[in-house]
Amino acid sequence: MTTALAAAERAGAPILAAALHAQIPADWPPEFHEADELERMERLLRDPQNDGWALYYLIRRAPARALVGVAGHSGRPTADRVVEIGYSVVRSHRRLGLATEAVTGLPERAGRQELR
Repeated sequence: MTTALAAAERAGAPILAAALHAQIPADWPPEFHEADELERMERLLRDPQNDGWALYYLIRRAPARALVGVAGHSGRPTADRVVEIGYSVVRSHRRLGLATEAVTGLPERAGRQELR
């Protein structure tokens, strides 16, 4: 997620779909990814130290490119290198292993992410 993509999401599904080059399912947004969470992510993204430590849009590539959820961090790690992760997948794409795949990759990516 970037501030530009967050703004696209706020503008509505057609704008977000165009920005991501992905279909937006009818059940978007997923649970726990509501307006207040989007606003919190926008605030987080305004701090350059949080670059890479926010949410990622989860896009399923096949059978058609579709936005299926979000996963990511709630900000950069604490001083003792603890970071919170979370995820949410739209109901129509659950139980396909997508959240497991996304959440499995987050700690690995966090380990490679440069702390600022």
